[in-house]
Amino acid sequence: ATALNTTQINLAWTDNTASETGFTIERCTGAGCDFSVKDTFTVGANVIAYSDTSVCNSTTYSYRVKAVNSTVPWDSGYSNTVPATTPTPAAPGALSATAVTDTQVDLSWTDNTTDETGFKIERCAGDGCADFLQIGTTASNISTYSDLTALPSTTYCYRVRAYKTATCNWDTGYSLTACDLSISAHPINLTATALNSMKIRIDWADTSNDEDGFEIEVQIWNGRFVKIATVGPNVSTYTDTIGIEPQKQYIYRVRAYRSSDKSPYSNEASATTPAYTQGDSTCQ
Repeated sequence: ATALNTTQINLAWTDNTASETGFTIERCTGAGCDFSVKDTFTVGANVIAYSDTSVCNSTTYSYRVKAVNSTVPWDSGYSNTVPATTPTPAAPGALSATAVTDTQVDLSWTDNTTDETGFKIERCAGDGCADFLQIGTTASNISTYSDLTALPSTTYCYRVRAYKTATCNWDTGYSLTACDLSISAHPINLTATALNSMKIRIDWADTSNDEDGFEIEVQIWNGRFVKIATVGPNVSTYTDTIGIEPQKQYIYRVRAYRSSDKSPYSNEASATTPAYTQGDSTCQ
């Protein structure tokens, strides 16, 4: 008798008869149990193996087998009795949570089980929260998950456990809890207005409440964007006077930042400067 995993024990024996019509397998729970309470399974003639998939994890079972002939009829004596213990499924380890946008937090963990059906992911909101609710599952051997339902500037805590769907279902214990603060909300409604041939003003709507400031970028000749300025928190306008030339188009985008975290970018906005007029300058 060999425990293959948490919900399966495989049996094998030697067939010492030539005229059996089958075999009867008996099972009781515990090492040294006396079969006064038992479960019985049957297989056909010449079969010398059986997979018991009705066992539960973390449990010892004892087995014995006898040959039977239903035609004569007769039963042989019993085989030797053998025990087997199913393993205990371990909780996932090393859970981490990392905010990657203002609406996404990525999770990863260590898979410490070998035969799970999958993993259950639970979340709660707020520092020290305890009211966890399940928000998703993954398939077996998948140890990452992206929470795409986060709100900006919110602390989320997560925990994960493995589960198996079988005759004896199980859930492991929970992983340790991992938390992270989601990224600030991204700016919206960006507009660009040419004030004259040498100045462009951009304006946006500040939708975050915890940013350290905003980064302003402009598109250069090869299509890439480069940062040209930063402004402080709650500022929602900027006038660009750096190398602005008459009758050229300029494209801008803006994002909020908080420490090393960066929000997604705003929409892109463009403005085309007019021809030079006497008196145009870069003065603010």
